[in-house]
Amino acid sequence: MTLLSDVRRAGIVPLLPIVLAALQGGCASETARADDRLLPGRSRELLAHDWPHPSAYKYGASAFAAPDPKASLVRSPNRLRTYVIPHAADPVVRITAALRLGTAFEDEGERGASELLIHVLTNGRAADGTPIRAAIDGLGSRLQVEQGSDLATISLEVLPEDWRTALDLLIGMLRDRHYDEEAIKAWRAGPGYATPTAGTAGPGFRPTVELERLFRGTTSSLESGRRVTSAAVRAVADRALAPGAVVLGIGGSVERADAVTAISKLTSSWSDPDQQPRPARVAPVRQPSARAYMVDAAGWTGWIAFGHPVGPVPAIDEPAFAVLGEILNIRLNIAAREIRGLANKTSFELPTSATRIGLMHVRTGGRPEAVAPLIDVGQKELMRIRKADDPLAPEELEMVKGGLILGQWQRALDGARAASTAYAVETVRYGSTERLLDWPRAVQAVTAEQVKTAAQAYIRPEQLVTVVIGPVDQIRQARHPRWPAAFGDLKAVALP
Repeated sequence: MTLLSDVRRAGIVPLLPIVLAALQGGCASETARADDRLLPGRSRELLAHDWPHPSAYKYGASAFAAPDPKASLVRSPNRLRTYVIPHAADPVVRITAALRLGTAFEDEGERGASELLIHVLTNGRAADGTPIRAAIDGLGSRLQVEQGSDLATISLEVLPEDWRTALDLLIGMLRDRHYDEEAIKAWRAGPGYATPTAGTAGPGFRPTVELERLFRGTTSSLESGRRVTSAAVRAVADRALAPGAVVLGIGGSVERADAVTAISKLTSSWSDPDQQPRPARVAPVRQPSARAYMVDAAGWTGWIAFGHPVGPVPAIDEPAFAVLGEILNIRLNIAAREIRGLANKTSFELPTSATRIGLMHVRTGGRPEAVAPLIDVGQKELMRIRKADDPLAPEELEMVKGGLILGQWQRALDGARAASTAYAVETVRYGSTERLLDWPRAVQAVTAEQVKTAAQAYIRPEQLVTVVIGPVDQIRQARHPRWPAAFGDLKAVALP
């Protein structure tokens, strides 16, 4: 009687291949540990390939051409500017209003008025008394609102047969301004962020809001519970919603002649008081008393932001500043995610205002044991790019330039809807589209030396401040098994 016969009689023959495979896997694991050619902890050999270096690939010149903004521009007698870019094959039409509106243009006593104005405009009533939100729902669309420190956009995307109604709604919001006094009285500023654990994207990322308030010396980006007067809302509206300060974009399946006629009719009663938009004011900045702050919040993740204010950035430095930002974005993700597996995403954020006045900072987050290493690795990357003796590789510089030009720039202008919006935004921020159209040439001319100079000029290690929000006790005590870092060295204190 053999061992196999005993196994068959026991009815466990089907288990034999599994047992043998497990034994073989154990042997393979031993082999993996002893063979440097195998991936750590794996039994599969490293992938061998004969792919050429990226620099060896040859590509033809890009045939992309941006729509002509001068041919697209429509000027109304009341100084309203509109970029109309038709595209018959586009299944929808996008209508965007770009407004020179935000905290950068608020005077004393007007703080919060820009946010409240957008709320009042987009939640009011149309000329026939229909709630604007209901009218938009009837079009099968939704209102898309984006707010920054020196720009706000309101957009609608509708089917071609509804673009005239949508344009009427959007212009009516800005022209007629039905102020709901009860809504203004009832409004109170929120804490400035959306939710504590909504990822790292958007203006509502809580650590960023808290970091900005530390440098501004306020209770929050807009003090929680703060009231805004009706007079402040009206004063901001008179400046920001004058037709000479507004730029529209209309792109998609629309006839240019029809759009010009509609704009002329809808804006004939929209007078321009000839108020010049005031230059952006620079809010006062203070250096917080500590280098790191913590907020205790229940959860499994520590959310992080560290950086400092920057600006204004001269126009001549802008291309190198943008390249610097993209290089750091890539390096931070490689260092934090690809090499160490500490976070899903780590991003380097530059201020988006025309002058670049604002907060330059890193956003990231991870489990408690990853928080200290993330801060350590991130700040070291900021220090490394400032070093003159740590040169940029030519491939790295060219890759980033390609991403800025063939990626971000071309994507912003690719298609009638995108281009009409981009031209409207650019004109509000910079007065014309010249900077935007010259951007590829300016970026391509950036040198490694200019990037280093920008890093040394705008990244100031002595001003870096860190905000961490999460389970404080766990974060303080945790130690990563592979990338240990002493969180106590940050000398963190609780936010006041």
